[in-house]
Amino acid sequence: MQTISIISLASIGIAWSWALRTGYRWALACGVRERVDALALGCVLPTAGLVFSVHVTGIFALLSGAPAVTPPGIAAILLLVTWLSNKVILAQMPPEDTSSNRELLSPRVELGIWWVPVLVVMGMYAVFLVDALTRYPTGFDALSYHLPLAVQWTQNGSMDLTFLGVFHMSFPGNGSIIPMLLVFAKLERLLPVVHFPNAILLGLVAYGLARAIRVSPRGAVVASVMALTVPMVVFQSFSGYIDLYAAVFSLVSLLALVWTSRATDPLQVRWLIAMAGLSAGVALGAKLTYLVLVVLLALVVLSLNRLRNRSVQIRYRPLRAVALFAAAALVCSGFWFVRNTVQAGNPFYPLAVKVGGHELLPGIDLGALLCDRPLTSRITRSLSYPWSEPKAPGYNYGVNSGFGAAYAAFVPVGLFWSLGLVLFRRPRDELDKWRIVYLLIVLSGIVLLVTAFWAIVRYALPFVVLSIPLATVMMDRMIARFRRASLILVTASLLVTVSIATLRPAKFFLGRARDHHWDRASFYEVPRLIDRLPPGTRILNVASVSTTYPLLGRFLSNKVVTVEDELPSAEFLRAQAIEYIYTRKPWPDTLLDGLDVQLIYDDTDTRLLKTTPPTRVYRVTSQGRSTGAADPPAT
Repeated sequence: MQTISIISLASIGIAWSWALRTGYRWALACGVRERVDALALGCVLPTAGLVFSVHVTGIFALLSGAPAVTPPGIAAILLLVTWLSNKVILAQMPPEDTSSNRELLSPRVELGIWWVPVLVVMGMYAVFLVDALTRYPTGFDALSYHLPLAVQWTQNGSMDLTFLGVFHMSFPGNGSIIPMLLVFAKLERLLPVVHFPNAILLGLVAYGLARAIRVSPRGAVVASVMALTVPMVVFQSFSGYIDLYAAVFSLVSLLALVWTSRATDPLQVRWLIAMAGLSAGVALGAKLTYLVLVVLLALVVLSLNRLRNRSVQIRYRPLRAVALFAAAALVCSGFWFVRNTVQAGNPFYPLAVKVGGHELLPGIDLGALLCDRPLTSRITRSLSYPWSEPKAPGYNYGVNSGFGAAYAAFVPVGLFWSLGLVLFRRPRDELDKWRIVYLLIVLSGIVLLVTAFWAIVRYALPFVVLSIPLATVMMDRMIARFRRASLILVTASLLVTVSIATLRPAKFFLGRARDHHWDRASFYEVPRLIDRLPPGTRILNVASVSTTYPLLGRFLSNKVVTVEDELPSAEFLRAQAIEYIYTRKPWPDTLLDGLDVQLIYDDTDTRLLKTTPPTRVYRVTSQGRSTGAADPPAT
């Protein structure tokens, strides 16, 4: 079976590469003439194809009850989807677009001394990369539910709803698909860099979005560099969070719509709208908050006729275009809504649907779980954030927050510059009109941040990134008139951000080297006996919810049930066939009532590291189920 999985995973890699080549040529067929943009848009087809293939296996598992989410099934569907896409696209591509790239209009970028900020960014990512490749996955959300969800899919062979444990595991999971494949391949050590390719794609998209509003190639490179140094971006590039994944593909969708306004053929228009819809669907299927951004993109689709060059006469039907966009988006996100409707009676489960205070569909009131900040506090916090960047406790940069010094120095001023251009100068052509579209989307993001997003900064990541190309309109003029001064200012601000951001990975790497904590148990500070349990061992986790992933063991073969609030009863533990209980101080007093348990691990008096509380592990012996194996050594 392992051999079949390896062959299947290799087939998935081959099909993905094939689809990337086809996607690149698809972008060329749609009239995309920027090399960078064609490559960024080319990533839509393989990503959407993989997501769709996994969803098809998930639907089969949902309907049949069979463990269908497996590498062979995914590989077979992805190969078929790639072959069909290749045949359809090549059959309709004009001959001149299939032969070469010589007609691409991308100018050669002569960076000269502007290589300095590029090298600064490369150095920062090198530090993060060294740290990531020598450790295990990190990040509260990643360890609590994103990665446990991927492991659960591999164990069950299905993507059914999880009604036990952490309710977050019931959210859409497109962002957990690549981690799932790495778990199948037993490549846990690559999980910390799973989103690094998304950072590269983000750099390409930031460049393309800047070029789309008349920014010079050198200015677009600066926009790309600044986007890559936003601390949230770099930290999420090396964690299991999925905000970067969703943000990138929402911006790729916008880039596809920019090229739709330039298309000269009705077929190109339809293809580009479909491409934008697929990319938006990937984002929506990763995070429900992107439903708002998908609606904004649909409004852009509705307005495309006003954004195109008037010299190009193409019959454009806005309602049909929106319908095509929505249908394509559902291809990559519809599975989650269907699954939730079938299994929970609510397409947006686990979120409750309320109207006028009345609950129409069952679920959880997310507003009750978020911090109750008054609206005035949220407005003050959000508008001052680029300069203050408050975070408790202590460290300001991380996966949840951080804009960086370069952003604070240039982007707010650049946004006011763009706002002034919109208010006091009439748009000359479609490029000026797109600058207005960018500005409206960014302003919408600011409103959402202080209202629906409850001042949680990472929810607004795509709006943060989009504001950088928009601000580069001003920076581009600075670079042209004050080259040396601009270089010094940009490089200095980047160095400030990079210096602060790299402190954490450098510190952690040096700490592991000093203490020789390279193994998994030492890294997560869990007992080594967890790694020695037989496959399928069921563990109750009543410690931190972020301990869910570490308790899966080095082979990711344990089954972990995490309890967040109320302690379970003895009947619940017997029904779940719990074999071990993992606790941390303070010990839950009533947890063991009615159970026959044996304490097999207690490091209260021997614990050397003080970063986590003392730990105890119990073996449950009264639930009438034998593991068939002796307890592992309590070391």
